[in-house]
Amino acid sequence: REAPKRELRHPGTVLPSYRGSARSLATMGCWTSSMFGPAADDLLAYQTLKVVRIKDHRLGLIYYALIFLIVVFIFGYEMLYNNDHFDKREVSGTPRVTLRHPTKGNCDPMERSCESNFTSMMDLPYCSEYTGADRRASKELTCQFADRLTLLPSGGEGNEMLVPTHITSTDETADCMPSAANNYTCRNVFKRGASRETYVADIERFAILISHTYRRDTLSGNNNRVLGYYMLCDTSGMSAKEIRVQQLVYGASECVGVMRRIPIECANDACNFPRPAADVGAASMLAVGSRVVADALSSEEGRVTEQQRRRLGRRAAGRGGQLATDEAPGIGASASMTGGAEVVDDDGVFAIPEGDVFTVEKLLRLAGVESLDNATNHDGEPLRSSGTVVNIDVRYSNLVPFASTFGRGEVTYEYHVSLKPLHQVKDDIVSWWPSGARNRIVERRNGILFVVNVGGNFGFFSILNLTMMLAEAASMLAVATILTDKIAIYLMERAERYYESKYESPTMDDA
Repeated sequence: REAPKRELRHPGTVLPSYRGSARSLATMGCWTSSMFGPAADDLLAYQTLKVVRIKDHRLGLIYYALIFLIVVFIFGYEMLYNNDHFDKREVSGTPRVTLRHPTKGNCDPMERSCESNFTSMMDLPYCSEYTGADRRASKELTCQFADRLTLLPSGGEGNEMLVPTHITSTDETADCMPSAANNYTCRNVFKRGASRETYVADIERFAILISHTYRRDTLSGNNNRVLGYYMLCDTSGMSAKEIRVQQLVYGASECVGVMRRIPIECANDACNFPRPAADVGAASMLAVGSRVVADALSSEEGRVTEQQRRRLGRRAAGRGGQLATDEAPGIGASASMTGGAEVVDDDGVFAIPEGDVFTVEKLLRLAGVESLDNATNHDGEPLRSSGTVVNIDVRYSNLVPFASTFGRGEVTYEYHVSLKPLHQVKDDIVSWWPSGARNRIVERRNGILFVVNVGGNFGFFSILNLTMMLAEAASMLAVATILTDKIAIYLMERAERYYESKYESPTMDDA
């Protein structure tokens, strides 16, 4: 006969009493059973977590593949590449644009020895003076040469500048002499006379200087000390069929080819920003959908072009792009140094200490206009005659994919140029009216309205944004677990067995 078991405990220990709790639960069970009947256990069933280890490699592959995709998306794309854990705040700034006509050696037009460098009217197909063998423009007019002061008597104003391409001059005579005979009133102040239409010759080779400031919280400055880029849509090598396929697959977009991010090189070694970090011949490529954004420092074949060698050679000379003093020469003197004119002729864009210089032709090409004579408005009138709007967006940023997360990055900006066509872009001014004279000349000027806007985003590290990223990752991990469970209990061939292993329904009678 077995001896009775003895319970050993410390003299001061008080054993909990479970008999009262059991009686209470039994009483509550009788009460709920009497209220809901036999369905009480089903209606008030309690669900608890249960860990079931299913030895099926297919489910394991599905689950870990989902985990891998979540990690790549959250930490690879959203955080490392897109920098979504930074608080992105809008940048504001003030731009200014000025104009200059072509000069020999890009000298300063205000210097006594500086000479203009216009193309002969005999070589311009849109001029009636044209004598070349190539095809003439659809609309020809008499051409006139004009300098900056003639085209813009009041200079540049703010972020907009109308560059005339088509001028209609009208002679007007004073036709208002108030007197008692006409009851001191007039039908018209001036009487219009004969009109003359002319084109501004060689307008594509005029240069536009763009300078701008930026500010957001603790970050402020101007483009004098910041390396800039311009975005170029490259469709070279693409057939018309490939372009149609791109448009069909991706829909209407600003660029159906390759979007290249090209640095604006300094015309000499006097610029106040460092040289691009990329090495000669290196191209940093980053795919976005089917498109590619590239730092275009190399040619398409991977070889450095002769023009790029000259540009990089200028950077390596002298101070090698180190910070210079603010006492730098103006647009004329800066661009007249070694290589300035060369860049304008070859590339149409370069930088000087005062800002970035684009030719009118370069800006038109970036906006998708190859020729002012071939491109027309909706009425079929050439843009050289009717005018158009070229929008220039300057977008600042201090975030760099994969680098900003580790504290590396710098302020840069990009030029995005687009065409905003209007039916007519024109302005009326009085070009000549001597003091006391009864005659004057009124000009209606159609042309290209350049509008510069400064914007962008600066990123500042945010604990709140980082917490939101981590919470998003945790939520997606939970969804991956639920999805794998549903596949196991509904789609697998052993789904019924997996369901029974995962979900058990013990009742009070099982005891």
